[in-house]
This record gives sequence, C-alpha cells and structure tokens, in this order.
Amino acid sequence: MTDLESLSHLLADERLTDAEHEAFESMHGYILAHGPKLTPKQSAWIRAVASRLELDAGELTGPAFASGAIPVGKPVAVPAVLRVLPLKPPGRKST
Repeated sequence: MTDLESLSHLLADERLTDAEHEAFESMHGYILAHGPKLTPKQSAWIRAVASRLELDAGELTGPAFASGAIPVGKPVAVPAVLRVLPLKPPGRKST
C-alpha cells in the first residue's frame, strides 16, 4: 500500500489525536500536490500509528517481496564470463 493510501486509511480512523490528524492531513495534501514522496521518518511514523491503533499492518507495508511474503531464492555465483567484462566502454576512435 502506498503512503497516500495509508494516510487515507488512517485519516478515516476517529481514534487519531488532533495533532496526528492535522499532521497526516498535511502529509496527504503534500503528496497530492507534489507527488508520492515522504521521508523515511514520516513513513515509519505512519506505520507506528497504524500498529498502535491495531490497524491491519499487512495493508500498510510495502510490496510483498519487501514484507517477506515472497521467499527469496538461494544466491547464485556470478559466471566467469561476467566477471571479466570491462568497467567502461571503449573510447571513440579519432580519424
């Protein structure tokens, strides 16, 4: 769930304090005006308030891969062919 959806979900809850409601309303307006970017601290605060209010934490986390719902496969070794690739492309030839 995105920050915008999380904020909409929290703003609908009546158990928020006045200060939280005002701050979340401000964040919601900022996202609508400037795009979906909140600081990591703001996103953490949203998750903390949601857990305090005992809202469904699964809805407020990121993608399934980040939350651990999708298992990570075992790591593989880098093939020898890929280890010898040049770091930069060759320069231009001058004529």
